[in-house]
Amino acid sequence: MTKEKINLDIATAIYTGMIHDTGVFQYSSTSPDTMRIAGDLMEKGVDFSNIIDESFYQKSYIQNQVMGRVLAESIMLLDGKCIVGYHEAERHGFLWGKAVRPGWNRKPAPSYERCGSGNVYLRA
Repeated sequence: MTKEKINLDIATAIYTGMIHDTGVFQYSSTSPDTMRIAGDLMEKGVDFSNIIDESFYQKSYIQNQVMGRVLAESIMLLDGKCIVGYHEAERHGFLWGKAVRPGWNRKPAPSYERCGSGNVYLRA
């Protein structure tokens, strides 16, 4: 695909994939070509700062609750270089689910599998 055929939506999708694959350009898979391509995508108008914030840093209240519970029961290995924790949906009263409508009204998913963007909701 030539640069001229890449619109803002396509550029945003490619950039999002790049930041996930490269750990926001920190992994060894990041090369000078990666950075040049990212620059080309930024010239298309990609909101790079917002994409990074939404992908890695912005968390809902419920997501923070889940993380807190997992960390509270986690263990450290390898002289503190590795933290291991897990989440049991039944034990903590959470289900993966999708919103029925905006707000706090949530409908549990038919199973405990991950749904949608990975948001976690309290069981009704």
